[in-house]
Amino acid sequence: MPRYFFDTDDGDRVYRDDDGTTLASVHEVIDEARKLTFDLFYGSPTVGRTIIACVARDEAGGIVYRLMMDVSGETGPRADLG
Repeated sequence: MPRYFFDTDDGDRVYRDDDGTTLASVHEVIDEARKLTFDLFYGSPTVGRTIIACVARDEAGGIVYRLMMDVSGETGPRADLG
């Protein structure tokens, strides 16, 4: 089975995957990219704006799939974050 590499960017840090993951199909690559991106989303700031991204590369370095989320959150005038 082919090996794929998942590079991520959470708006603060960029991680380049040098180990890779063996997956059977592009559908599995998409599922893995979605999981990684949503994990980054749940760890992102709740106020402000950031772009979260995951790029899946094949063993030759070619991009197989790219997923980006533009996340923004803001508080209302009655919010107490104290």
